[in-house]
Amino acid sequence: MSITVNSDSGCLPLKAVNSLKLGKATGPDGISSEHLKYVIHLSLSFTCTNYFNELLRHGYVTEEFGHGIIIPPVNDRQGNTNNFDNYRAITVSSVISKVFELYVQGKFKGFLTSHSLQFGYKKGTSCKDAVFVVQQTVNYWYFVVVALYKIS
Repeated sequence: MSITVNSDSGCLPLKAVNSLKLGKATGPDGISSEHLKYVIHLSLSFTCTNYFNELLRHGYVTEEFGHGIIIPPVNDRQGNTNNFDNYRAITVSSVISKVFELYVQGKFKGFLTSHSLQFGYKKGTSCKDAVFVVQQTVNYWYFVVVALYKIS
């Protein structure tokens, strides 16, 4: 007897868990990606699928999904560690909430798009791209206004 597993019957949580990076800090729940990666199998994946589908159906996630630990790593270790600008804040969240996020992305990726002018949280773009667009826009309008002012 062969079992066909479609995208909603367990593979998505398994794929999500397998895509997690290893060696990262644990979230507030103390569960690491290694805990899930080395323990999860198809039956647990089906349980996760049912749980995640119920979260989506009810439009509710547990409060713990919103909890995180804020860590301020140093940007430049040779720089001034007393300078506030030499730090950036990262939030370590629950691994289960990360798996849920990856599950939702996998399930709805055909419906999720972003605007071409979005630069943050988008693969292949950065803040530098946004700054460049703003600079070019300001320069363009500055020279258009100056040229129109000189003409009139």
